[in-house]
Amino acid sequence: MGDLTFLLRKATVYDGSATTPVVADVGIAGDRTVVVGEAAAAHEIIDCDGLVLAPGFIDIHGHSDHLLLANPHAESKLLQGVTTEVGGNCGFSPGPMVESVRAEAQADLAEFGLAVNWQTLGEFLDLLQRGGIGLNFACLVGLGNVRAAAMGYEPRPATRRQIKEMQGAVATAMREGAVGVSSGLIYPPGMAANADELGEVCKAAAELGGFYATHMRNEGAELLKSVGEALEVGKRSGCAVQISHLKATGEANWGLVEPALALLDFARAAGMRVAADQYPYTATSTGLYVLLPDWAQEGGAEAAAERLRDEGARRRAGQQLLRRSKEDWQRIRIATVRSEANRWAEGLTITEIARRWESSEAYTVVDLIAAERGHVAMVRFAMSEADVERVMKHRQVMVGSDAAARATSGPLAAGKPHPRAFGTFPRVLGHYVRERRVIGLGEAIRKMTRLPAAWLGLEDRGVVRRGAYADLVLFDPERIADRATYDDPIQPPAGIRSVWVNGRMVVRDGELTARFRGGGPPAGRVLRGRIRDSSQQRADSSAD
Repeated sequence: MGDLTFLLRKATVYDGSATTPVVADVGIAGDRTVVVGEAAAAHEIIDCDGLVLAPGFIDIHGHSDHLLLANPHAESKLLQGVTTEVGGNCGFSPGPMVESVRAEAQADLAEFGLAVNWQTLGEFLDLLQRGGIGLNFACLVGLGNVRAAAMGYEPRPATRRQIKEMQGAVATAMREGAVGVSSGLIYPPGMAANADELGEVCKAAAELGGFYATHMRNEGAELLKSVGEALEVGKRSGCAVQISHLKATGEANWGLVEPALALLDFARAAGMRVAADQYPYTATSTGLYVLLPDWAQEGGAEAAAERLRDEGARRRAGQQLLRRSKEDWQRIRIATVRSEANRWAEGLTITEIARRWESSEAYTVVDLIAAERGHVAMVRFAMSEADVERVMKHRQVMVGSDAAARATSGPLAAGKPHPRAFGTFPRVLGHYVRERRVIGLGEAIRKMTRLPAAWLGLEDRGVVRRGAYADLVLFDPERIADRATYDDPIQPPAGIRSVWVNGRMVVRDGELTARFRGGGPPAGRVLRGRIRDSSQQRADSSAD
């Protein structure tokens, strides 16, 4: 066997399958896991009596993407036990680069002295691997990027020639390592794509073993229609379908998650490979500009801001927004802005900002977007606790943060971002498992590990077994809890003892290890998609 790097004594092991745990000694040798049944030598022995050892958590829906260049440690992910993230969600990815996406990425990276120096998704993944990252990273290709490259932000159906061009771009990204495609149907330019176009473009991903993850067109009154559209895209293309952050927004629509889940069950019974992901909160978070009328959003956030500098466009947008109720505005808080001039607005509701500006809420939204050149994010309280629990109980729902990796200091610790960046996985295990008893501990771990690993076709991750990669998290089941709040979101969780990525300890006693933070060998790896035919993809679904 040889000497082990670590020997974890008397750990309560949940192997990712949701079965009854076992108490065992587990060793780490190189980048692999060894289940030890007898005394063994090790460089470090850790007493795990009373602690849970689980596979490293897989964040199936993340947004770190190009920010991993500025934050390679991915601190907020590692501190909550995440060892693998899937990026490129909601229709936008680090490649292929088009001017609108490049401008957004460049604005994010500029304060770190970094530049966008890649063009394709493959070049970005190469750049990540050369530079080193703290966790494993897989990526979808965004259909927003692909559409913008083929036809800009034109709000119309694509032509046959443009669809063929998009299919070619998807196939190229898949061969470069994408694991599938994503859509963001509330954002330009994706909002202009119809089911016919999406079904045709997704065929290129299906042929190469990819899946389709969608931020649906509507998560409110038309939730069921939107689920139906997603399933139709899957049917037409042959892609497996993943519903991103499944929820029902708006009090009038609470409860619609139940028939939505039934639609997914019906599709699975008919032979379609279908899943969903969820973050365990009742508030959403995205760019403030999505509140604007569709015509005002055209071209993306920066284009919208520039458009609103025209007094006629400002007045038109403001008048359309005036129809929103005061209650809506009181449920929306500003998370982050870019300028120091408006830093005071972070954490305040739209109503509170409007009072300070002596303006209406509608024009406050318009003017803040214009002042911040579109770079302003919001937190919006829109879901019910009962719906969160209904979705969580479903067997085919995975856990995803819907967040980029944050840091505890520096620019990525600024603002009042959604607490999911630091708290998603511990919140499930502490609040919903231990306190609310919504699901059992083994089931929660399965949703964070084996289920997403099987979805991605990762045979040697998401499990604790001999020969699997040593992506592991050790935590105290009686203490694990999210500490991040909406008022104080930059707070690491409690109860996470240690985290290993590919056999390297990256977290010890709830903090990044000194060797890892100090520039030791990178622990994470880029996980490129495997080119598989659809029959193999269907076979893999049995592990779901």
